[in-house]
Amino acid sequence: MDATEREGVRGRVLVGLLLLGMITPVAFGWRFSVVASGSMRPGVRPGDLVVTVPADELRPGDVIRFHDRNRPRRALLHRIARVRADGLLITKGDANAVVDRAPIPRSAVSGVLRLRIPYAGLPVLWLLTRTAR
Repeated sequence: MDATEREGVRGRVLVGLLLLGMITPVAFGWRFSVVASGSMRPGVRPGDLVVTVPADELRPGDVIRFHDRNRPRRALLHRIARVRADGLLITKGDANAVVDRAPIPRSAVSGVLRLRIPYAGLPVLWLLTRTAR
């Protein structure tokens, strides 16, 4: 095998490993999202890439991803402020002065924040909004 063939094999192996690294987390329920608003500043900023994972237990202080009742195709990332006696979650963006109006049922939660990659989503955010943050 000459040097050119070895380079080709190395390239295919690298691409395969990258694809495996991207597919494996999704298979385990990890979700990747780009943050579009500043409601979770200063800890989470617009343009950050966040990874959420399924959670069996939800507690006050957890940052959760959930579906917005008013816009079903939109997900929000807010912190659980408290859990009501009936199990509904009261959420709040860290930068917001008051808690969110509508309590969230656990069934609307799609994951708990586990990883934040600062600025990694800026290109996607720019493509969607055509503005720099």
